[in-house]
Amino acid sequence: MNLNSSQKAVTIGAIVVVFLMGLYPPWTATSPVSGDRSNKFSADVGYHSILVGPRIGRRDLEAFVMSFSVNSTLLLVQWIGVCIITGLLCAVLADKKKQ
Repeated sequence: MNLNSSQKAVTIGAIVVVFLMGLYPPWTATSPVSGDRSNKFSADVGYHSILVGPRIGRRDLEAFVMSFSVNSTLLLVQWIGVCIITGLLCAVLADKKKQ
């Protein structure tokens, strides 16, 4: 499949966006409220570098936050969204062959 220049630009842009989403993914802070793992507190803490991760900026939260993790479900949904939008844009930007 040959891509025209507009489709190439959209595809390159999508690759850059997916790469940046991977470098700065969404994070979740999780803390068990009690010893029971089914009873836990979790909250989204925003987007932070994959190399450094989020930091606790408030002292009152340090006692509650046990671990940080990448919200992989949200990241996957974002990547799928970029792929769908890229596919739609490439379909719209396709050269119309004269018949």
